[in-house]
Amino acid sequence: MGVFVSVMVRELTQGPTCEGIPTCDWHIYMLAGAVLGALSLPVLVLRRMSRAAPMDNNSDRG
Repeated sequence: MGVFVSVMVRELTQGPTCEGIPTCDWHIYMLAGAVLGALSLPVLVLRRMSRAAPMDNNSDRG
């Protein structure tokens, strides 16, 4: 996704192109995406784990 965003920014700003890679500054967008993913993934997992489990109405005790 970060490289896709960098290509879109390059197209909108008419930035320079480099031979063989989508944009010259793709590493900046890749690093920003990696940092956002590294921060958001644990938050989303912990939020999902902290939700209460649904009650099971079909218990053995009736």
